[in-house]
Amino acid sequence: MGDIKLPCYSVLMTVYKNDNPNWVDLALQSMFNQTVLPSEIVLIEDGPVSEKIERVISNYSALNSIPIRLFKNDINIGLGATLKKGVELCQFNFIARMDADDISEKTRCEKILKLMVENPNICLAGSDVAEFEGDISNIKAYVRLPQKMNDILKFAKRRVPIRHPSIIFKKEDILEVGNYKPLLRSQEYDLIIRLLINGKIISNVDEILLYQRIDENFYKRRGGLKKGITLAKQRYDFYKYGFYNYFEFLFFASINIGMSIIPNSLRAIVYQKLLRKRS
Repeated sequence: MGDIKLPCYSVLMTVYKNDNPNWVDLALQSMFNQTVLPSEIVLIEDGPVSEKIERVISNYSALNSIPIRLFKNDINIGLGATLKKGVELCQFNFIARMDADDISEKTRCEKILKLMVENPNICLAGSDVAEFEGDISNIKAYVRLPQKMNDILKFAKRRVPIRHPSIIFKKEDILEVGNYKPLLRSQEYDLIIRLLINGKIISNVDEILLYQRIDENFYKRRGGLKKGITLAKQRYDFYKYGFYNYFEFLFFASINIGMSIIPNSLRAIVYQKLLRKRS
């Protein structure tokens, strides 16, 4: 890193009862293997979890190389509400998100922090990701994301311009725009749009720094009329925020509804052929 001093940072991670303990183990291991270690991991159990998950957490807590501050929700309150709570609990201004089933490349936090230190106007930054199934060597697709604000603003009209588990953000900026909302889906999309309409700068490192797990139900979970309606309502929120005009709201909401009701096999083709890069 030369003479660039990187800030202390927190990791914000949540787990719940349906998480796979082996995947939680790999996710935590990837954070303990970072070239620049976090100063704390704020880990929130969103409702009661299995003994196996508790054992994984206890094993990492016993290592003592990174303090794990464990908090427990009495009941499952959902990801949006849990992240909102977690941001407030983090002790450091820089906060790295991590999901319980993904794997961070060992230089992820170092490289994203370096970008943010060299460009102090950036309030949130992520990276490109590789989607894998089963084993990390079984890469299914690569997700390339925009770096420049003009491209991010255009991209954000259509889709989320970041991958949530890859990001690091500044707590002060997230709180300034109202923190996460207690939404059940697409919490990060809503947060990003509120950052953008408030003139905040975001970016992405043009490098694969996170391996994001997908499974056989990945495309199925993105279907169903209920999911389509939920996403269409979110597009209406973007219209109310002033990010969309009315035509844009109708156009993108219609796409959400359409994508939700097509057969799962066709939805998979759209994602794989049109929304992903193969190499």
